[in-house]
Amino acid sequence: MAFLTFLGLLMNKSELISHVASKHGISKKDISHVIDAVISTISERLKEGDEIQIVGFGTLKVAERATRVGRNPKTGLAMMIPPRRTPVFKASIILKKLVALE
Repeated sequence: MAFLTFLGLLMNKSELISHVASKHGISKKDISHVIDAVISTISERLKEGDEIQIVGFGTLKVAERATRVGRNPKTGLAMMIPPRRTPVFKASIILKKLVALE
């Protein structure tokens, strides 16, 4: 992951804060509070099982993964993988078209 950051292919949270702050002339501290609040709100709502739709960006929701049979890579023995909930993101058509433009 550090290699991707070095190549400029990955933006971390502090880089996002700096970029938004400089683009909109708002202090990094204020932007940091807003980003933390957005992440916290999204996390809480997903934990409750809600779906979050941001028009022009995409939809975040929780997918239910059923119990399934897997294999232990060391021994090759079959084992049951328990059910779980996992967050998923589906990009909007607008975002997909924006990213596809070169």
